[in-house]
Amino acid sequence: MSTKQELEEKLDLIFEYMSSVRHQGNWGMDIHHWDWVPGVGVISLMEYGTATGADKVIDYVLLWVNRNKRKAEGVRVINSLAPYALFPGLYRLTGDTWFLSRSQEIAAWMLETAPRTREGALEHTVTEAVDFPEQVWADTVYMAVLFLARLAGLTGDRGLAEAALQQTLLHLRLLQDPATGLLFHGWNCRDGSHMSAARWARANAWITLAVPEIVAETGRVVAVPEELSSRYRTLASALRQVQGDNGLWRLWQRPGA
Repeated sequence: MSTKQELEEKLDLIFEYMSSVRHQGNWGMDIHHWDWVPGVGVISLMEYGTATGADKVIDYVLLWVNRNKRKAEGVRVINSLAPYALFPGLYRLTGDTWFLSRSQEIAAWMLETAPRTREGALEHTVTEAVDFPEQVWADTVYMAVLFLARLAGLTGDRGLAEAALQQTLLHLRLLQDPATGLLFHGWNCRDGSHMSAARWARANAWITLAVPEIVAETGRVVAVPEELSSRYRTLASALRQVQGDNGLWRLWQRPGA
């Protein structure tokens, strides 16, 4: 069996596991929510289905949107925007103008209404009953800015592209540790601190994963600032320095840890 076949078989097993009904009711795994956890999952499924031509996966993503889209009504926080990253691709596949109009509505909310910190970064807001006022989190780049960049790539809208690049660069400026090149998980604009000062593997992963696609999508429309590329190269180099021999990354908590 070829390596490609082995990989596709493993991916198919993951798809079956993610879509299994036995997870329903367990928020951590239940895919039928409109929030960041299932959002990240269905984004990954869309990538898998598109890359391999697996029609059953694309059909599942479409079914998921139709089954769960009403849950998004009235819930507008950064984390709940994650599933919208599907919409530009689904519009390309189906030609259904609902995906485009809904995307434009959400993008307008992000640009005009969503809470901002004093630096102009999108404030990280969540569906849980907790607030993080004036806080910038690495998660936002994947959960919300990726969607904005994909919509910009679809429509050729310069304003959307510039906003996506501006938010990405703001997050890198506020979160990147000048001593190591790694990213802190968050920034509190009120007291000017990185809070726990955690340089958390998953937080670094959100931005590492999102930036190349944000650049690819927006780069079709506007010039990408060299500072963004430079900061990303610094981040990638820093991550290589903390990668273990087994290929995994260790968790780091505080400067000097």
